[in-house]
Amino acid sequence: MSLAGPSYNIRGRGYARSIKDFENIVLVASDSGTPIRIKDVGQVVLGPDIRRGLLISMAKGGRFRDRCHEAGQNALDVINRVKAKIKEIEPGLPSGIKVIPVYDRSDLILRSIDN
Repeated sequence: MSLAGPSYNIRGRGYARSIKDFENIVLVASDSGTPIRIKDVGQVVLGPDIRRGLLISMAKGGRFRDRCHEAGQNALDVINRVKAKIKEIEPGLPSGIKVIPVYDRSDLILRSIDN
């Protein structure tokens, strides 16, 4: 199925447990009080689990995840550009702030290519 226009990922905990539950979430009420639900303005579908790529945790839990599979880019190129950008910005980071890679799949990619 191809979806035109923007799409939004929703993750969370709560009472919504099925597609029907999400479809019936009220976004707003019209001037006459009629509820406008998600199903009235869009389509709810289950998508794949979020793919994890290069993940970097920063102070207070900031993170980066590559999304190259969606952009049609080479994952190894994206990882290498991120690593280069990290080296570039590290000298300007505030004291005590460090960029620490916690999951880097470049080695896995290189070993897969070599295999």
